[in-house]
Amino acid sequence: MRLEYCDGEELERFLDGLDVEAVRAEIQPEPALRLGNFYYHGIPEGLEAEAFREVLEIYSSASAVNTLEGNVTVFTTPTCRYCARAVLACAEIAAANEGVEVHVYDAPRFLELARREKVVVVPKILVDGSVIETHTTRAEYRRLVEDALRE
Repeated sequence: MRLEYCDGEELERFLDGLDVEAVRAEIQPEPALRLGNFYYHGIPEGLEAEAFREVLEIYSSASAVNTLEGNVTVFTTPTCRYCARAVLACAEIAAANEGVEVHVYDAPRFLELARREKVVVVPKILVDGSVIETHTTRAEYRRLVEDALRE
């Protein structure tokens, strides 16, 4: 498993607490982390830090299914418990499907992008043109995203 990162000291401090090899890479927009087809744009903090640790576990034990393709964008905040559920559901999908690319954005850090995408509630999930804005379970987020990818 290869974890890539772009930015400096803030991400390096976060990565110091993980038991994973990380290498510098060009990932835009930065700061960013990349694990295969899963991108996290921001510095994982609060509940997002816990979720990212679990994303590493998901990727280390994933089995490829490769039945889905598409692009998923998730806007989050570090204190939102529903955001962590949405991120983990999307990570499960991406880890099992190489054709699915997931980009998670820390909405406060990427405020201009969040405004452009009209983010007023988090998590906000964009799936190839479909919008998912709800507070639900991890399993339900997974179902909703998979259904949107199949459309």
